[in-house]
Amino acid sequence: MRSEEFLTEKIADPEFFAEGRTDAHSGHVAYKSWNEEESGKSSFRFGLDGIWKFSWARCLEDAVKGFENTDYDCHHWEDIRVPAHAELEGYGKLGYQNIFYPWDGYEEIVPGQVPVNYNPTLSYVKYFDIPVSMRGKRLFISFQCELPIKIATTL
Repeated sequence: MRSEEFLTEKIADPEFFAEGRTDAHSGHVAYKSWNEEESGKSSFRFGLDGIWKFSWARCLEDAVKGFENTDYDCHHWEDIRVPAHAELEGYGKLGYQNIFYPWDGYEEIVPGQVPVNYNPTLSYVKYFDIPVSMRGKRLFISFQCELPIKIATTL
């Protein structure tokens, strides 16, 4: 599978919202059989929770370039639990405040600009094999509310 190049111009464009994303839909769980439904475990789902490879950068400019390519080896990166908040795992600083934006105090920005000096950029990699029962089928990645996706996400 070919990776698309991540273009920083997209996240600076206030008109840009999403691309390559399926529309919001019901989160009902489908089951292959009544036995699966009774067990509560669907063979149509494959969880990716667990240990992921992780890189934290202070700003977009410092983030690892090219790691989304399949030939890039991230095995030497640090490990992080997913789902988890990187700040609660010891990366960066807690950003929740009920008054200020996370970039306040670092630089003056206006709509259409992306913070340059402090804009934590998190890169995650999960190595896994698609289960045999799912190979050759149409697959989707679903980020549930537990994953701390706050602003911009590239998959």
